[in-house]
Amino acid sequence: MKIKIAGLVLVMSLLPSAGLHSAAGDWSAVRFIIQGLRNTASLVDAAVFLEGVDIPIGFKINLPLIHPSYSNIAIRVSDASGQGYVKLIEIWTKRSGTWYKGVELYFNSINSGRVYVKPFAFDSVNYSAGSKHQIDYSHSVGTRSMTVYSHHSPALNNVSKSIGTAVDTGGYVSVYLTAHLNSSFGGSGTNDAYLFGARISAASPYYAVAKQGVNDQGNPPAYDFTAYGASWPINASLFNSGGFYYDGSSGGGLYPQASDVSAAGLPTAAQVNAVDLTSRLVDSDPGF
Repeated sequence: MKIKIAGLVLVMSLLPSAGLHSAAGDWSAVRFIIQGLRNTASLVDAAVFLEGVDIPIGFKINLPLIHPSYSNIAIRVSDASGQGYVKLIEIWTKRSGTWYKGVELYFNSINSGRVYVKPFAFDSVNYSAGSKHQIDYSHSVGTRSMTVYSHHSPALNNVSKSIGTAVDTGGYVSVYLTAHLNSSFGGSGTNDAYLFGARISAASPYYAVAKQGVNDQGNPPAYDFTAYGASWPINASLFNSGGFYYDGSSGGGLYPQASDVSAAGLPTAAQVNAVDLTSRLVDSDPGF
């Protein structure tokens, strides 16, 4: 998945120098969305690799490190039976005498797993202890999928909760994101939801079509790619490896059809509201 998603990352990274179409600046934030999904896909690919490694149950290690963020790292592998998976890998870091739990990776031998990540354990500058992620992934013949649940308390870059999905199949990667914000920038005054969808060709030059929108949270109940219910004229925008290409297109030809990006793929308000990772990754001494 990471190779194909990387194609759109390249596309988005070129936005500032792309042709100066009218809406190019309105898509600058997309780079960060795709970069985040790309980084997560890399983590998932690493997790899948671990499934093929015979790491013994009961393996544990505590390593003193010289690192600008933490002084020790501890790793433990245990039996994850009862959790729906075979093995559990836990990772802690130690900073200023305190242990922080950073990762729980549940996996088995059929290319599926779940990862919990607390970035604060590795980066206390850009994250708070209340930022946590859950990543569910499944790789099968012909299809690879990933869902990323994020919960930030306090909000990070105005995002309090979000769900992002990526499905790699049939030569395309389909990406959808619903993010609940802690502020209102328009509409009825209710806190906003940011919506994003894209369909990306897996082959260079990574022809892509993308849509975005902003709605009041839960209003309308079915999120869509509009601006508080009004038409968003720059949807859909086209990208390729040369950067931003055109806005307000229906796609077609070398590009995916705009109709291939459907609001039906967006995580719902109820699904995003239900994201609660407060009980995961509780800081504790690894005990060895």
